[in-house]
Amino acid sequence: GIPAGSLETIKEAALASLVARFGGWTREAAVRRENIAATLYRAIEPRGPVILTAAVRHAAFVLDIGRAVDVVNRHRHVADILLTAELTGFTHAELASLCAVVRRAGDRHADIRSLAAIADVGPKFVERAAIVLCLADEIEARCPPGQPIAIRSEVNRHVTLSIPVLPSWLEQGLEKRFERAFGRELIVRR
Repeated sequence: GIPAGSLETIKEAALASLVARFGGWTREAAVRRENIAATLYRAIEPRGPVILTAAVRHAAFVLDIGRAVDVVNRHRHVADILLTAELTGFTHAELASLCAVVRRAGDRHADIRSLAAIADVGPKFVERAAIVLCLADEIEARCPPGQPIAIRSEVNRHVTLSIPVLPSWLEQGLEKRFERAFGRELIVRR
């Protein structure tokens, strides 16, 4: 007699239950990062695999749970937690893609081939999704809390992101990683 929700509602409830167990996770930062990641992925990788569209969004939502274990290696810890948490509603392929994106975001040399194979996506697509997650994380962290973050993107020869509330941007390592993966220069403007 218990009403069942949609599969997406079940997944969101499973993730909400998971993040509630960890100190350091805040809904405001997670939702801001999730919105940024979804916006960026749609703009930068519009024909990317559907499974990675959801993985980027979910990864952005749960990313801060890793801080409760270790600030430096939070991505690896998040991936390990996700693999062992028995998240209701997620298929093996969805969990594998989610973990691959998180691991690669934290370590550009992380071996994600087996996870990418389970998800049936190429490592190149996982790398791109991981970079989008990194971008969303950096943008959210730099923008003042409590303010909405609007992003205007132009994708042509370059990828130009205009973010009016962004006070500064000095992520040359991420820009180089972006250019290698997407074959386009990343320009971030206020």
